[in-house]
Formats: sequence, C-alpha cells, structure tokens
Amino acid sequence: MDERSFRLANIIVGNPGSTAALELTVNGPTLRFNVGAVIGLAGARMAAKLDGVAIDNNVPVAIRAGQLLAIGSIEGPGQRCYLAVPAASTRRRS
Repeated sequence: MDERSFRLANIIVGNPGSTAALELTVNGPTLRFNVGAVIGLAGARMAAKLDGVAIDNNVPVAIRAGQLLAIGSIEGPGQRCYLAVPAASTRRRS
C-alpha cells in the first residue's frame, strides 16, 4: 500500500486521510456515475478519462450524473493509484 497517496486522494476531496478509498493496480475500472460527485486520484499515474477527455491526478475533478470515468493502465513509475470520493459526512448538500 502507498499510504501517502492514499491519504492524498482523500485530502483532495475533503475527507480525513484515513477514509476508505479504492486502490487501483495494473488497470483501473470504468465507472458510470449515477449522481454528481467530486473525485480525487493520487499515486501512480493511470490513463484516466472523463467522457473521453483526459483528467489529471492530484486535483479534485467534478463529475456530473451520467458521466463515464474510464481509468486505464499505469503510465510510468509506481504500482498503485487511489480513487477517493467524499465520505457521506463530508458531502455538501445542493
């Protein structure tokens, strides 16, 4: 486990550093969001695209309901990437 990247992914979305997050290795998932969310990716760089447009690691990324997040394979050094979303207690109500 890359604890530093795990904590960073959580901090990006406003979670306490120890909040559960997804650990991605080798290849990432393809996820369709049913509700809007903010995500944070940290750790090894993986080819991540939101509706076909590349997104960056280490910054919050806003996702609207219905959008597709596709995370491919690792590009460069490292073996683990972490995907965090705000925990229920830290989500902002609209």
